[in-house]
Amino acid sequence: MLKISGIICVAIGIFLLVWGHKIANSVGSQMQQVFTGAPLDRAMHFYIGGLVLAILGVALIFWKRK
Repeated sequence: MLKISGIICVAIGIFLLVWGHKIANSVGSQMQQVFTGAPLDRAMHFYIGGLVLAILGVALIFWKRK
């Protein structure tokens, strides 16, 4: 059961990373980056959430139960 949960977490994490990359490369984000020098907060939230879920998923997949 942990492996299935891990695979789901990795899949959702990768999806969030891709979605965050898509948001970061949007025209609105690029315009904001030109004027403020910082990427959109929303894109950063997707990057962080995706990375945390992917790491959690990998940990669940390789978790050795006693």
